[in-house]
Amino acid sequence: MSTLKRYNSGTSAWETAVVNPIDGLTLQRSVTSGTTIDITGAPPLVFAVVVGGGGGGGGSSARGQAGGGGGGGAVTFGWVVPDDTVTIGSGGAGGTSSSVVGSTGGTTMYAGLYATGGSGGGAGSATAGTASSLGAGAGGSGASGGSAGTVVGGTSSSFGYRYGGTGGSGVASSSSPIGGTGDSGTAGGGGGAASNSSTTGSNASTGGAGGSGLTGGGGGGGASGNATASGTSTGGGGGAGLYGAGTAGVSFTSGSDRGASGSGGTGVLGFGVVGTGGSSSVNKPGGAGGLGGGGGGGAIANTTINASGGAGGGGAVLLYW
Repeated sequence: MSTLKRYNSGTSAWETAVVNPIDGLTLQRSVTSGTTIDITGAPPLVFAVVVGGGGGGGGSSARGQAGGGGGGGAVTFGWVVPDDTVTIGSGGAGGTSSSVVGSTGGTTMYAGLYATGGSGGGAGSATAGTASSLGAGAGGSGASGGSAGTVVGGTSSSFGYRYGGTGGSGVASSSSPIGGTGDSGTAGGGGGAASNSSTTGSNASTGGAGGSGLTGGGGGGGASGNATASGTSTGGGGGAGLYGAGTAGVSFTSGSDRGASGSGGTGVLGFGVVGTGGSSSVNKPGGAGGLGGGGGGGAIANTTINASGGAGGGGAVLLYW
């Protein structure tokens, strides 16, 4: 079963609902690339699940900075007359530095259905995550150890039954900061980054987890704020998706200049890739998302090398009958 959001007109609020639109059907085709799909043997109507590309995670390039996770791609589904042509949205590229946010994923189209891509995560210069569009997940915000405070994540969006979760806030403080968790929906929002702004570096930094949905958001990165850090840096875990549970974040506990990037969000096919951790001049890129999942935010605690955000997972079309 998948945890989704639905709008309650009586209370004028979004609430959690448990929905599985494919009970009793069998997956017959899955297309993740190209422009054609084999519909040999298909009945007059098939149930299609159309998935946009996941958003890329934000990058970082300076001590104590971490990028936010990308949002999951929107998911559209319904009964359609089978068509042999398809457009698959690409996954958004991860940001390559503290001034580069993750890219928004591409739009997937099939038989009159379309699903927009997840939004990119904010960069490590405390840049806000990108707002979502038409039910895709929003990006989580980045965090910088030199800028104590909270940066609100990208805003959510809804379109029909689709709900794209809000991105988690990026948090920098001298007291064991924890990035905000991405909101869950049909597409999860990216997790917010965390950075320790203390001059002693004895406190931990923990990136926020990506929100869950049919596509999960990527986790935010966590980073220490100075060269003699002794606190643990932990990247945020990727959100759960239709394929399965979310991928846990990685912790890094030894050495100076610690950083740990966020894990990618699980998608409709494939788990997110675990983020990386390290110290000194070691690249710590975020984990890539599974198909439709958001990429994890990159984290760095050293001034000599960049840490890129993870790439969002590419889009997909799944046919059931």
